[in-house]
Parts: sequence; structure tokens; C-alpha cells
Amino acid sequence: MRARVLLAVLAVAAAAQLWVPASLILRSERTLAAGTAWRFRTAPVDPADAFRGRYVALAFADHAVACADADRFRKGRRAYAVLGLDSAGLAVATALVKERPRTGDFVRVKVTYASAGSVSFDYRFDRLFLEEDMAPTAERLYRERNISGARDSYLVVRVRNGFAVIEDLFIGGLPVRESVRRSGVR
Repeated sequence: MRARVLLAVLAVAAAAQLWVPASLILRSERTLAAGTAWRFRTAPVDPADAFRGRYVALAFADHAVACADADRFRKGRRAYAVLGLDSAGLAVATALVKERPRTGDFVRVKVTYASAGSVSFDYRFDRLFLEEDMAPTAERLYRERNISGARDSYLVVRVRNGFAVIEDLFIGGLPVRESVRRSGVR
């Protein structure tokens, strides 16, 4: 009898260990398949992560929003950016709210600064991990394109129920892998 109970507990523990990563993967895949695509204008940064590898660090041109009640937001706290489009068809935060919206597209953000009339924030999708040999070239192309003043680099992010997944980075209007391939350097 004791062996059966122990075996049942072991089976439940094993199922839980498989369920957690599977549910995270399924959530990301569902967001990529059914989420709304938003293009975010980017800005350059330089990176590496000892544990996860090389990546392109992403900064965003739109990282603040006018807010009449800015004093309600505290640095380091969670908030939600309600998404809309600017005149170029790129994603912008149209409002910042403390409670999770019930409708529309929104993403969770971290408040970095709040002052009279304005709140700055960081998006949670600020790193695009690439293959080890591709990342340095992609980073260089991305930085050069942004420094040159060209405004044709952006990140496509799929958003569904407040959950965001990076789909691709575009440099000079081309997907990042195509930009690296065309550069002739790898």
C-alpha cells in the first residue's frame, strides 16, 4: 500500500514538472499564432548574458506616456501600457493604468520614473536572443542603422491577453536574419 502511495506522489510530481514548462511554451505559441502584431520603434544598446548567450538589447523610442495622475505610479512597480498606433503605424502607449485592462491590447510594464504629468516605463521584452555567431553582426547592424538616423528598425511583438512575445526584429525594413545574411558577415 505504501509503495502505491509513493508511486502516485511521484507520478503527480513528474506530471507537474512537465506541465509547468509545457504550459509556458503553449502560452507563447498561442500568442504567436493568435496574438495581435504590434511594431515598436527601437533604439540601440550593447549586450551579452553569461547564462543565456548573445542577444540584441532593445530600447524603445516610446517609453513614456503623459499621465494626469502620475503621482499614483511608483518606481519599480508594475503597470499596464494600453497600446495604440502612431501616424506611422507603429505601436505607442496611449495610456498607463495600474489595473489590468479588461479589453483591448495592452502589455505589462515596469515603471522607471514618474514626474508631474508623465510616467516612464520599461517594456518586459527588451532582449532578442540570437545564435552566438549571428548576434554580434545583428547588434552592429542594428546600432549603425539607429545611429545613422534611419527610422526603419522596429520590433514586431505579438500581444494576446497582456502577454507579449517577440516575433522578429526588422533592421532597414528586413528581418534580422536576412539583414545579417545580406551583410555577408556572420
